[in-house]
Amino acid sequence: MKNDSDASAQSLLLHEHKKISGLFKEYGQASDPKSKEDVVQNLSMELHIHMMLEEQVLFPALEKEGRGKKLLAEAQNENNEIKCVLDQLQRMMADQDNKEYDKKVGELEKCVDRHISQSEKKLLLKAENAGLDMEELANDICKKKDNLTGTAAVTSQEALEPRHCYQPEHQR
Repeated sequence: MKNDSDASAQSLLLHEHKKISGLFKEYGQASDPKSKEDVVQNLSMELHIHMMLEEQVLFPALEKEGRGKKLLAEAQNENNEIKCVLDQLQRMMADQDNKEYDKKVGELEKCVDRHISQSEKKLLLKAENAGLDMEELANDICKKKDNLTGTAAVTSQEALEPRHCYQPEHQR
């Protein structure tokens, strides 16, 4: 895939973070159990894809450079924690006990917020400081996401546009 712009891995991942944060806001605005479950399903899908992109593209690129082993271990632990909470949510139904379901979504949001903060303040900076080609990494991220979602290959700049892979499924 050719990168026809100056879009970087950082801009793509920041875009994903905003999209995921927006889904938490959408959950807060949902009034009925079915809507809440739908948002959680979208969150689950987006988070799993996001974590796979990190684990299969970003983390290996940093490991290859021999950079940030402790930081990578922390990021992997955060991903594992998010996966655990997502699994717990999948076993719950919003209409069984709204307070308990809302509480679990709040726990997920805290985990994700912590992960986003760590990623934006440390991990992505580490990638840039390691001398990684952030445009090439952006292309690798787009290719992997295209592969995971079954969408047609696009440039990293196109990925930032609403009609392509970086838009929640329910908004397509």
